[in-house]
Amino acid sequence: MKVIKKQIGEKSEHVVSAKSWDIVINENSLVIELDSCKTLIIEGELYYCRLPDGKIRLIKNVKSKIGLIKTLCAENCSNITSSIEGTFVAAVLDKKKDSVLVMGDAFARVNMFYHEDNDNCIASTNIADVLSQVKDIGYQQEVIYCILMLGYPPAKHTPYKKVRRLAHSEQLLFRDGRKTVIDLKINELKIRPMAAKDHKAYAKIFENAILSRISDIENWVMISGGWDSTIMLAALCKFLDKRRIKPIVTRLLLPNGKCYNPYEVSKSRKIASYYGLKCEVADAWLGSENTYDHISGISSNLRSNILFDWMPAFYDMAEIIKKKGRKGAAIFYGGFSDALHNFGFSQYSSLPYISYDFREYSDKMRNYLYSPSFLTKVLNSSYEKDFLFKLFWWHANSEQDLAKNSDSNDAILNYLLSFIISDFRIPFARIARETIFNEDARASFKKWLHDNYFKEAAENINPGNMYFYLIQLYKYFHLQGSQYSVIQSSFEGSGFHPRLPFLDMQLAEFLAQMPENWGRGLEWRRIKYPLKQYADRSLDIPVDIIESDFHSYIDEKEDEERLIDWKAEMVNASPLGLRWRDTDRQQIVDRIFDKKGVDVELIKKMLSNACNPSTSKLHLSLVTFLSVGLE
Repeated sequence: MKVIKKQIGEKSEHVVSAKSWDIVINENSLVIELDSCKTLIIEGELYYCRLPDGKIRLIKNVKSKIGLIKTLCAENCSNITSSIEGTFVAAVLDKKKDSVLVMGDAFARVNMFYHEDNDNCIASTNIADVLSQVKDIGYQQEVIYCILMLGYPPAKHTPYKKVRRLAHSEQLLFRDGRKTVIDLKINELKIRPMAAKDHKAYAKIFENAILSRISDIENWVMISGGWDSTIMLAALCKFLDKRRIKPIVTRLLLPNGKCYNPYEVSKSRKIASYYGLKCEVADAWLGSENTYDHISGISSNLRSNILFDWMPAFYDMAEIIKKKGRKGAAIFYGGFSDALHNFGFSQYSSLPYISYDFREYSDKMRNYLYSPSFLTKVLNSSYEKDFLFKLFWWHANSEQDLAKNSDSNDAILNYLLSFIISDFRIPFARIARETIFNEDARASFKKWLHDNYFKEAAENINPGNMYFYLIQLYKYFHLQGSQYSVIQSSFEGSGFHPRLPFLDMQLAEFLAQMPENWGRGLEWRRIKYPLKQYADRSLDIPVDIIESDFHSYIDEKEDEERLIDWKAEMVNASPLGLRWRDTDRQQIVDRIFDKKGVDVELIKKMLSNACNPSTSKLHLSLVTFLSVGLE
């Protein structure tokens, strides 16, 4: 979809126009005449509608639901974002007002790029359309910092100055010869006590998230041997003929040929067999001789998706699915369950130890550090006495990376920044601690993050609304980051449809209200408490397989395997890292980075040498970013 000022030329069936504006659409766009003046255009996938009374209607045949969509938009077209679940962008063209209003879905899952200048009236799902309107392309340094630290740019920005992205909390209005960014007021959700009836509500929401995304043709399931993917697979087996279900797992191979995730692969095969299914296995090499060639070969696709991270597992699974699957198939991926249920603290890795149960409770302790109970201590300045706060900083053994708070407002900001940006994800961990950044860069980066992303949360968060604001921050960062972009990128234009049931509008709203004592605090309830309760009550789950042996990787064992650093191996042993030791290639660093904030010579020195575990994450991010490249 592209919105531009009216062009002089022949009419096209793929252009919808008002007096001053053209909307260029694709052949699959849904065009609905709302009345004699208003036209609604939706581009993407629609899963279900939520009616004003809360009832849900699945959208399996879009044309049969046009009347329903018209009803939802009758009074206020802005309702689309909160009334229709899907992966889409939408535009409302109003001939009477000579205007166009552009919006996305509840997570802004489809990129809509636009020129920063309000007088430059262009917006497009294709970044090249907007870049063509930029005379001298410059690079937004703060966004590049995010890419190096997080692997992706945050929701409102791109690496290019003047080129912005529409976030979930924004709309674009084209009117009176200009465009305006409208900041939406999103209704704040409060944490509330939950009881037995809420388990039923959760079950209904989760099953709807699955059923609204299934394909009548075929359903592939990316599994890992863990709870999320197994529950997703079990739910599909509950509702579908098993002949339409195809599990697949990735076997990650180190440069020496050793499997890095044998426990995942073994569990996945056993779980698939438990349900009477065969599990496909895709081999993905971490640091093979073809790594750079592969990234270079898809670099145009990566840049168009502003994706600067490389996750070979998705691309290798995609190749098998494209080869063996049927077009029109759904690809189920259980990503973001960890993020929305327990804010990422559910990987059995918070305090590494051989006991599975201990690892799980250590995740709960880490989750507690971003809970209403701990926030209360931050607000009354007593958090430094908290035993778990002291325990995790003792374990990190890096107190020099503890941020200093100048006042109470700065304390809240530093607390939230550590949740999203820091490596440690321990309260008050310093951001941008990498030595390539100087203090001026850190200060300006912190201000930029506050002004563009953290201001509202920092000013309004309290123990009663905390989870709502943490999820809002996630929508700007992790939920739209590389983990989401890579699965979209790997299937782009293939006729296969990635489906992420945990990234669901209703589920996110439920979890924004879910209290601390539902698996997010120090009580005995398990992590992902409502999901596991649903599984216990409604599904046939092979718990003994899921909880057998180690979680995923060989370096979870407390022996010499702990020395494995696959990131360092990719940098040190594959062309991805080795080619950047060439000083001629390193000259691009001078063009991309601003020397006022970044030590360019230190970056070149880093590129010229092998990395060690303390620098491997940054080094891999750097060589991947440079290999993908910028326009």
